[in-house]
Amino acid sequence: MSEIIDEDQAFADLIATIIDRRRKQGLALIPDWIAAEATHELDPNRISHPVIYEACRLHLRHIASGILGIEPKSTAEPKSAEQSKAASPALSERADALEKRETERKPE
Repeated sequence: MSEIIDEDQAFADLIATIIDRRRKQGLALIPDWIAAEATHELDPNRISHPVIYEACRLHLRHIASGILGIEPKSTAEPKSAEQSKAASPALSERADALEKRETERKPE
């Protein structure tokens, strides 16, 4: 557990350093940009798997938001039922089949 705390502290220190540098340069203090810069410093050649790279960037964005006192952004927009169905026809078909089966079971 202390390893996780140590790593989070190292990330927070990196974010704080970038914030200070951006302040001195008169650059915007936007969590997404700060996280992107930090992620680039951690993996400049982007050798990490894309999913790992993105997970790290999101975690760093969350840390940057906390340091700046900004409410973290949600990573996913809620979808309406129609948007969800359109996004995944296979899941939609499965959901329709389950709904039909449930409807057939219920006495009217």
